[in-house]
Amino acid sequence: MEHVIATCHRCVPTRVLGQISFEEAEALCRGGVGACDGRSGALLPGKTAHRGTHRISAFKKADPSHAALFADRGATLQAKLGALEASELNLSGATTGVGAAITEPVPNYVLAALGMKVVTPVAFSEAIEQGTDAPATVLEQTLATLTSGEAKVLVYNVQTTGPQTDAVLAAAKKAGIPAVPVSETLPSGLDYITWQRGVLASIAQALGH
Repeated sequence: MEHVIATCHRCVPTRVLGQISFEEAEALCRGGVGACDGRSGALLPGKTAHRGTHRISAFKKADPSHAALFADRGATLQAKLGALEASELNLSGATTGVGAAITEPVPNYVLAALGMKVVTPVAFSEAIEQGTDAPATVLEQTLATLTSGEAKVLVYNVQTTGPQTDAVLAAAKKAGIPAVPVSETLPSGLDYITWQRGVLASIAQALGH
């Protein structure tokens, strides 16, 4: 079964804390109290947990009508994030130093938290992120990380496709490198915690742990 990981936590903890609408969550984020850090790939259970305490206070101030709900769900979320951090730390014992290829910087935070080494040239992932093609030499360098075995897993953005990303996927398949799809938005039907658990499980499964 193919696992799809969502790796941008924009507005999600805000919504989890108060079970408010997406529009209300966006309004809080625009007001400076949301969870978005301004870039995709913000998959950081630990980062979110550390921010949690002062964010809960900010949420209460920004939306007093949900103050009790923010406090209650904040405590619950903190506990669950703590469990996620423990799982992340446990997995990092097996993933530290392992090479990972990417198509975009979407999963970089979680890969760094797991101690993994992104071996894809920055020029390639940045070009794809900007919607442009990387120079031919950069594409060749990227493909080489897969054919040489330097990369043990490919983590690619399923929401961005094109000839160059297709070439990377094909190279990974030919080399027998597992490919883990990720996305920048929360998958339908998942809550934040289930989403994050799926990320760690998918990476662990791809690497045989």
